[in-house]
Amino acid sequence: MSTHATPAPFPASRSVDDPCFCFGVIEGFFGRAWSWIAREQWAQFLAKIGGNLYVYAPKSDGALRRHWRVPFDSQHLAALDHCRQVYQQAGVGFGVGLTLLDVQQGLTPADLEALRVKIYQLNQLNLDLLAILFDDMRGDFPGLAATQLDLVNRVVHSSHAKRFAVCPTYYSEDPALERVFGQRPSGYWETLRSLDPDIDLFWTGPQVCSQSYSPAHLAEVNHRLGRPVLLWDNYPVNDAQRLVTRLFLNGIGQREARLRSGCRGQLMNPMNQPLLSRIAIATMARVHQHGIQTPPPNSHAEIQAIAAPQLAKLLIRDAKQFAESGLEGLSESERQSLIQDYSNCQDPMAQEVVDWLQGKYAFDPACLTE
Repeated sequence: MSTHATPAPFPASRSVDDPCFCFGVIEGFFGRAWSWIAREQWAQFLAKIGGNLYVYAPKSDGALRRHWRVPFDSQHLAALDHCRQVYQQAGVGFGVGLTLLDVQQGLTPADLEALRVKIYQLNQLNLDLLAILFDDMRGDFPGLAATQLDLVNRVVHSSHAKRFAVCPTYYSEDPALERVFGQRPSGYWETLRSLDPDIDLFWTGPQVCSQSYSPAHLAEVNHRLGRPVLLWDNYPVNDAQRLVTRLFLNGIGQREARLRSGCRGQLMNPMNQPLLSRIAIATMARVHQHGIQTPPPNSHAEIQAIAAPQLAKLLIRDAKQFAESGLEGLSESERQSLIQDYSNCQDPMAQEVVDWLQGKYAFDPACLTE
């Protein structure tokens, strides 16, 4: 496809003017996770479109979230290491996201030992990035930011990762976060500002799922947090209850190349459908590579480049409906007709559409954001 380019090396510098802008994917959604094969196939795809980082952080991986205190078993650690090697061979950075759940009031001695063991295991992976995540958990605790700073410093002190990123509990100004996770403690963001400036802070924009990132918004947030943010772009993710019946195949909203000058990077959170997610990420890659200042109105060029001809025609035909009205907008006869259309393609990407039409991507009630 026309956006293919020699992959940029993983950026060591953090300057927003660095030509090695950090761009890639963070697998950070709830619900049905990607297979290991699908993840590894993304390595070559990211390299082809100029991406330079993939972060493994599916919410369904209990060893990195709900059961973070339990060590990885040998099979799990081996799968992570093999995946890292695949990305390394493709010239794409590999990271892991660790969610320290239920530690809002600090670590117990048992927690400290569990964290020591988990970081020791992660050190075996020679990570390009370790993300320390405090997202999607209650945050209405006095001294929350100070507690999180202490946890981050402990992790950074013992980790061998080349780079670190932190996702705050309040990663946007969106009032939805306080409705779901409690009132943000006074001075939360101001306290996080004291974090080592070499450590990245994730930010999703003015909303949890933002349509755009204006220069004024990024400048204000960067000033508040004391560093250019690392965008956690919740597009084309579709794990929320109101989004699980949607597929996003038709453009990237109001994202444009100038956002590069206001942040350290952009990691896009994809859909539960790994092959279909390539369309939106490739469209954004084209914007970055060609300095496009007006976002493309659709992703037809990427669909035609990525999908087989028969499937591409169907996706272009149906992309608007899948994104705007989704499954709710289909009658039973229309749904069955679409299942037949996509089944006839006999294509793995088409099968993702069939599975979606058949309701096989169920909503995970652990996803609390709206």
